[in-house]
Amino acid sequence: MASSSTLPSSSPSAAVSSPPPSLSAIYKKHKVKIEGQRAENDRLARNVVESVGVVAHEMVNSVNSGVANVFAKQKALEEQARLLEDHTKSLTNQSKQWISLLGSFNNALKELGDVESWAHTIESDMRDVAATLLFLQANAGASS
Repeated sequence: MASSSTLPSSSPSAAVSSPPPSLSAIYKKHKVKIEGQRAENDRLARNVVESVGVVAHEMVNSVNSGVANVFAKQKALEEQARLLEDHTKSLTNQSKQWISLLGSFNNALKELGDVESWAHTIESDMRDVAATLLFLQANAGASS
C-alpha cells in the first residue's frame, strides 16, 4: 500500500480546486485586454498628435515672427533705399545745374577777357593814332 500513497487521490477534496478556464473565458479576457490596449494606444496617439500640433504651431509662430521681423526690416531698407535714390537724383540735378552755371561763368570770363584784350588793342591803336597826330602836328608846325 505504500505505492498507493504516491498516487493522486480522487477524493472529493481534490475536486474542490477551481476548474481550468474555458476557451471562451480566455478569449473574452484577451478581448477585454486588447480593447484596453487599443483605447490606451488611441489615447496616446491623440496625445502625440496634439503635442505635435502644439510644437508645429509654436515652430510656425517662431518662424512667422522671424519672417515678420525680416519683412519689416526689408520694408525699412527699401524705404531708405528709395529716399537715398531720390536724394541722389536731387544731388545729380543740382550738380548738373552747377556745372551749367560754371560753364556759363567760364564763357563770361572768356568774353570779358576778349573784351579786355579788345580794349587794350583799341587803347594801343588810339595811342598810335594820338602819337601820329602829335607827330604830324609837330611836323606841320615846324614846316610853316
